[in-house]
Amino acid sequence: METPKIKKGIYQHYKNKKKYQVLDVVRHTETEEWMVLYKALYKSEFAKLCVRPYAMFFEEVKDPVTRESVPRFAPYKAPPKKAVQKPAQKKGKVVQKKK
Repeated sequence: METPKIKKGIYQHYKNKKKYQVLDVVRHTETEEWMVLYKALYKSEFAKLCVRPYAMFFEEVKDPVTRESVPRFAPYKAPPKKAVQKPAQKKGKVVQKKK
């Protein structure tokens, strides 16, 4: 069996909205089941590195609020950065600040 394809990067959990970094896919030595190796990007008392069966990581689940079918973990899309506005310049003399 070929190694399953996976896009490494940041994923967000559907329920807790916390972010995780997918590191790779690994194989269980006894069952030969493919697993996703990932780590929490928040302070976790549980574990630094975690694994979850590949099929479970990418399965569709029902959102408890909307009852819609959503991926358990979805690639995280950072919100667009807000444009920083420069302060308005006054017309006329340029005044330099004293150091």
